Amino acid sequence: MEDVVFKKPTIQKFDGIPVYAPQNIYLQKIMAIAGTRPTTDELGRETASGRWESRDVLDMYYLSNEVTPLHKFLASVPPQQQRGMVQWYRSYSRQQFKLDLLDLNLYDQNLDASAVIAYLDSEVNQFVKETLN
Repeated sequence: MEDVVFKKPTIQKFDGIPVYAPQNIYLQKIMAIAGTRPTTDELGRETASGRWESRDVLDMYYLSNEVTPLHKFLASVPPQQQRGMVQWYRSYSRQQFKLDLLDLNLYDQNLDASAVIAYLDSEVNQFVKETLN
């Protein structure tokens, strides 16, 4: 079951096919990763409640490169998702991400998982530095 993020998403046509606008897809990816509300773990720490799929992370990487840099886009999302993304960033397994990418059927066969991780690390760190400090 998917969460409904938009009551009326912006629809664009791509090769005659109606699709969500990139900004709507971007926000949905952030909501998928960060969750719709934070949860508390057994130690009382606030954690992201979203799903931990490498495909979502990879999509966010491409959206950040092609649509709007992640640090700028995050500034426009609700504070709960901002915190959720920072929590996700601090806790996601970079090793698992690298392993999961091996199983994905990617168009870009030369994609370097370490470069993706370094890029996203840089974007989240820049967001934290500019927005949360």
